[in-house]
Order: sequence, then C-alpha cells, then structure tokens
Amino acid sequence: MAWIPLLTYFTSRKNYTTNNRISEPIEYTIENSGLSIKGESFTSTLTWDKLYKVSKTKN
Repeated sequence: MAWIPLLTYFTSRKNYTTNNRISEPIEYTIENSGLSIKGESFTSTLTWDKLYKVSKTKN
C-alpha cells in the first residue's frame, strides 16, 4: 500500500507542471476591506467576515 502516496505525489506533480492555470503566478493583497487574489486567468476578492481564520507567522 506504500505505492498510493507515491502515485498521488507523481500524479499531482505531473498535473501541476502541465496545467498552466494551476502553475500561474498568484498575487495576494491584504487590505482593510479583505483579501484580494489575482492570477493571470482570474481575480477574487474575499471580505474578512467570509474568512474562517487568519494567522500571522514569523515567515
């Protein structure tokens, strides 16, 4: 059964490298009104009341 995680890893890696929508650069903008997410093929805006949890880390 050790082959299941390996198969999942290699399938995910192949999909990431062959699908341009998955591997496109994504820009996150944190604003007072919420979170904006922009990629080459999409734009999304989330208000703070729609987010469950936000954590600030050292990195």
